[in-house]
Amino acid sequence: MHDCVHNIIKGCAPILYALRIRAHDMNQPALQTVYQAVVMAKLLYAALACWGFTSTDWNRIASFVQQSVQSGFCEAGLAEISMLVQGHSQT
Repeated sequence: MHDCVHNIIKGCAPILYALRIRAHDMNQPALQTVYQAVVMAKLLYAALACWGFTSTDWNRIASFVQQSVQSGFCEAGLAEISMLVQGHSQT
């Protein structure tokens, strides 16, 4: 599972880089919408596909999302990725 988490985060890094570049041209709500549509969707899809993460894996994903919150790309209410995954897996 560690490789799966590493690949997820590695795949999201270029998206964050592009958002940082576009941050000068876009307002905060637009950046957060793009982040949610692209990065969070990718994290949720991968998390559901690779269900069974260890607590270390969840901590790495949570840390990645928390860094996004601190950068202003993600709303603080969306920061708990494990709760989102559990909500999606029950539907």
